[in-house]
Amino acid sequence: MAKLIFLGEKFGGRVYEIAAHRTTVGRGDTNTLSIHDSSVSEQHCEIYDNGEDLIIRDLGSLNGTVVNGKLLRAAQGPLAHGEIVKFGDVEARVEIPRGPATNDTVTAIHFRVPKAAARPPTSNSTVVLDAGAESAPTGHTMTLSRPEPSTPTTPTLPPAPAPRTKLTLLYILAAIGLTMFLWWILRH
Repeated sequence: MAKLIFLGEKFGGRVYEIAAHRTTVGRGDTNTLSIHDSSVSEQHCEIYDNGEDLIIRDLGSLNGTVVNGKLLRAAQGPLAHGEIVKFGDVEARVEIPRGPATNDTVTAIHFRVPKAAARPPTSNSTVVLDAGAESAPTGHTMTLSRPEPSTPTTPTLPPAPAPRTKLTLLYILAAIGLTMFLWWILRH
C-alpha cells in the first residue's frame, strides 16, 4: 500500500497510508487527509490509487501542489516511488511498495477536465494532521479501509471543483444583471 512519509519540523515522521481509491487532501476537515497548516488550501488536491498507479491532481490550490519541483497548479500527473510532494509548504515523500516499472509504459493519461461544483469526499474516514499535536512515532501508520478490489480499468477522474472566487463572481454578475433587467422593465 502506498504511503506519504511527512518531512520537516511540523509533521516530520508522520506516515499516512493511502488506502482509499480517492484521497482528498486539504486544510478543511471534510478532506480524507486534513493538514492543519495555513499554506494548505481548504481543498488542495486529490490522490487517486488505481492499484498500479498513483495520480495526483491539484484542485486550483492557492500555493499549488509541487511534485519533485514541478508545479501542478490546476493540473494532474503521476506519482512515483521516492518523489517529494509539497502541499503548500508541507512536504511528504511517496513510498510505493511495488518495484520499479520494467518497461516504458504510460502510467497516467494527462488531460484537462471541465471544472464543476465542489463535492465532499466520498469516504467518511478522515485523518487530521495538526502541527500543534504531539508527533506520531516514526513508523506509525494511519489507515483507512480499502474498497473491495475490482477489475483494473483506466482511471476515470471526476471534474475538478471550480474555484470559489469564480463562482462568487458569477453570482454577483447574475444579481447585477437581474437588477438591471427589473429596473428596465419597471421603467418602461
